Amino acid sequence: MEMTPIHPLPTQTSPRPVMPDGPLFRYIRQLQQVTGIYRWSHLRVVLYLLDSPSLPDDCFLGTYNKIAWETGACSQILAEAMHGLQEKGLVEKIRGGVWKIHPKLMEVRNAFYRESVRGNSETF
Repeated sequence: MEMTPIHPLPTQTSPRPVMPDGPLFRYIRQLQQVTGIYRWSHLRVVLYLLDSPSLPDDCFLGTYNKIAWETGACSQILAEAMHGLQEKGLVEKIRGGVWKIHPKLMEVRNAFYRESVRGNSETF
């Protein structure tokens, strides 16, 4: 006796999903290209670092505990993300709780903010 599937398989392939477009999605794609990080849990850490530089020379002040608390990342995810950024030379640990962010990452962030401000000013 031949078994037939309950739900027939579609004869036509569905179209590929279209990626959303907009300043935020372009920003995330650029960060993925620059950092090589594609896991959302790691990207949350990168986004937090870029949105929280504390000093004028693109340094971030914060311990692992503070970053983990703010991003909701566990210590293992945080360590993996920071280690990956350090290996690529995008983040440098100056001393405990002080991190220097590479200018390439700051350029991506600044381009996003410029585009966001320009987009908001055109709507008024």
